[in-house]
Amino acid sequence: LGERAVFSDERLWTAEVVQHLVPAYADERDGGEGDFFSKLEKQLKPAPPEASRLFAEMLWVTHLVPHVRAVGGDTKRHQIRRVYGWSGRELDAEHPLLGVPLDTGLIRPGTAWFTLRWLEMVCFVQILQEWYALERSARERLLADPFRFAAWLAERPGADKRMLPHMLNYLLFPDHFERSASRNHKKEIVKQLSEPYGVDTTGVDTDDPVALDRALLQVREALGEEYRAEEGGFYAEGLRERWDPADDPAPVVPESRTDDERWMQETFGDARVWLLSAGSGGRIWPDFERYGIAAIGWDGVGDLGAYASQDEVLDALRTELQADNPTNTALACWEFAHVMAPGDHILARGGGSRILAEGIVRGEYRFGEARAEFQHLRDVEWISTKGWSLPDSIPTVVKTLTNLTRHPSRVRAIYKAREEGNGDPPPPWTIEDALKELFMPPASLRAILDSLASSRNLILQGPPGVGKTFVARRVAWTLLGEVDPERVEVVQFHQSYSYEDFVQGWRPVEGGGFELRDGVFHRFCRRAAERPDEPFVFIIDEINRGNLSRIFGELLMLIEKDKRGEAHALPLTYARADDERFFVPRNVHILGLMNTADRSLAIVDYALRRRFAFHELEPAFGQTTFESHLIESGVESALVSRISARLGAVNEKIRGDSKNLGPGYQIGHSYFVPTDQDEGDEAWYRRVVRTQVMPLIREYWFDSPDQVEAIEGELL
Repeated sequence: LGERAVFSDERLWTAEVVQHLVPAYADERDGGEGDFFSKLEKQLKPAPPEASRLFAEMLWVTHLVPHVRAVGGDTKRHQIRRVYGWSGRELDAEHPLLGVPLDTGLIRPGTAWFTLRWLEMVCFVQILQEWYALERSARERLLADPFRFAAWLAERPGADKRMLPHMLNYLLFPDHFERSASRNHKKEIVKQLSEPYGVDTTGVDTDDPVALDRALLQVREALGEEYRAEEGGFYAEGLRERWDPADDPAPVVPESRTDDERWMQETFGDARVWLLSAGSGGRIWPDFERYGIAAIGWDGVGDLGAYASQDEVLDALRTELQADNPTNTALACWEFAHVMAPGDHILARGGGSRILAEGIVRGEYRFGEARAEFQHLRDVEWISTKGWSLPDSIPTVVKTLTNLTRHPSRVRAIYKAREEGNGDPPPPWTIEDALKELFMPPASLRAILDSLASSRNLILQGPPGVGKTFVARRVAWTLLGEVDPERVEVVQFHQSYSYEDFVQGWRPVEGGGFELRDGVFHRFCRRAAERPDEPFVFIIDEINRGNLSRIFGELLMLIEKDKRGEAHALPLTYARADDERFFVPRNVHILGLMNTADRSLAIVDYALRRRFAFHELEPAFGQTTFESHLIESGVESALVSRISARLGAVNEKIRGDSKNLGPGYQIGHSYFVPTDQDEGDEAWYRRVVRTQVMPLIREYWFDSPDQVEAIEGELL
């Protein structure tokens, strides 16, 4: 009634200011492209500055509703201050009303609260417009009678379809109304608890919102001390089970639903649950965690937000992938950009049956063109990064993105596996686990492990496509005996990689100046030194592409097997103090990877050869384990046989050309291992040959076009 602003002393909640929001927002609705806030900024731009400040305060009111598990306090504060800032004024981040009220919340409102937020705000504007059209005395009479106010609110256009009126009633009159935005929940409470507590609700029209709220108040009063408002009222533990709800404010689960469906509703409400691959073997997970994102590939199709239908995405993918019918890929792209919504839960999947983390979607889809790969993005709050492994009884999903919401029994089993394992310790990994995923004889794997364990430094070398990185990770896990990301690090050398990146160096800081920062290997060795009885593995991809003397510096000596440990510590180039020394712990194993077909690196640094043992990786065409894997991945057996026969024949030609090529230039099998994104059909095979194999063949026999043409004919 006082019209004073929430965050200042100005008159803001007035008919005049509200009236500016009607044409700017309520009548304009959801116009334009972009997410909610980018569209809102365009809509409010023509209105006076005070309109933005009022909208920010209205947003503050609505942000009192969702519990912090649904949207975090920092996100609420950022959004409110963002809108407020459009008025030309900054809102003090330390304002007391931006603190505790936003860090708690009232309910977990489900996906609809976020996806239809613009409609809730339209409803808010319309309510305020009609409220300020009333005489002050009329407003005073309504506020003096909670149920009279509720009746007036229920009569506003569209109010019966929105959550906001329920919550406004509670925020204004918590002694008369419930902390619930679900009419279905209210009906169920009255239905289940009236008779046990002697409340006569005969003849109550529960479709009348005011009559329903009056009946609910009668039930509350009959409960007496059993009703604990501070613990959530009807949603308090021990009470809500008596009327059997799902999570507030999702619809009540019908009795015909299974226990798993009921559990799903109680746990997630209206939110969906997604299983998302974090790249092959979980290789993109560090980006997910570091930047608070989830991402998928197929960057070549561009911004997915620009497509109007899944069929349009499918057509674009057919062109991009040269595939006949990549329907699974199109579905993943469409659902990631257009179906997934803020509030949904994501389970990030690593390799095999490993779940890496659980997160909650916090942002709309966006296209991150600045990223080198995986440019389709969603902002995600990773609420738990303690991974867990799934038992064999839970089917492994190999697709990039799977909507698990339709499979409540599987979702419940996944979460049960986490509870039973508690996410800790990391899952065990044995040599048998490795052999299930690697296409090599057991004797070869044991030879690699023995060499790495004894020499500490080993290089896996081989032609392109033999899966060196894939093998390296599984060798590391086998040496560790478990999948522990804290004890495995992966970097890739290149011609610009330096000592400052790897060991230590001065780096610029924001605001000017420099600071001394430890490099990735320095930090890794420090972690290893804290756990001296456990092996650590540092993987260096493309190790022969870097200038080893410039990258390792004095560490070229310290990585030698007999120079490990504190007794051999040396001062570093950028040591902070004269007495500061660095050593490579004995439990650090360095696993380098080298492409033998790189013509630019024919001569390998002698220092590299002297300090490392070497093991050759071979293509797996014709091996039973490789062919069985393709068949299990959905590739038809006839196509599998052709792949082995045709690529085996090409590799025989490459090996036979000892003058120009040789075994180190063979074509690796990993080109023909279908990923989550591939269909594994004839079109996939021909695409791999044309776009990945033939460019190598043309490079190999650049001076023999007839040979190239003949090989292409044999493969296709």
